[in-house]
Amino acid sequence: MNKVLKNSWALFLGMGFLMMAYGFQGSLLGVRAVQEEFTLTSTGFMMSGYFVGYFIGAPAMNLFECDVIDANSIKFGGAKITTETDLKSVNGENIKLGIRAEYVQLMKSTAKNTVQAKVESVDDWGNHKLISANFEGNIIKVKVKREVEVPAENVYLKFPTNNCCIYENEILVP
Repeated sequence: MNKVLKNSWALFLGMGFLMMAYGFQGSLLGVRAVQEEFTLTSTGFMMSGYFVGYFIGAPAMNLFECDVIDANSIKFGGAKITTETDLKSVNGENIKLGIRAEYVQLMKSTAKNTVQAKVESVDDWGNHKLISANFEGNIIKVKVKREVEVPAENVYLKFPTNNCCIYENEILVP
């Protein structure tokens, strides 16, 4: 144990400084804002903006216009997508399919709730890749782990039934 600590004390010291600096950042930003005579409102916006950045930086939900087919299926482009949502009460106006990028799955071949799309770009986000694929003019964002092999041309994308959200007039259908 002593040998490990003896060989890695610099690493632990550096991590300690980083954690201390991170803790000071929140405190010192508020103190400096008061010294610079920012209003309390603008200081509050500035301090909350740090955390808002996490939400802005996350990929947005995929939202696509669609049509209701039956009690729990919609038509998205030329594909039929089944959902767990009860669509009997939906009147059919301004209907959208919503699914988060991390829930869309890459498949090897066609299956239920899959569409074939053309890969437009693959962005490296460190631990993840963000794929942009085109399905009949709709850009579908897909978040996958970095290790996942992404085909260069076409991909099969699955929309899991339990992750498909249906919106009517911008309101989630329960």
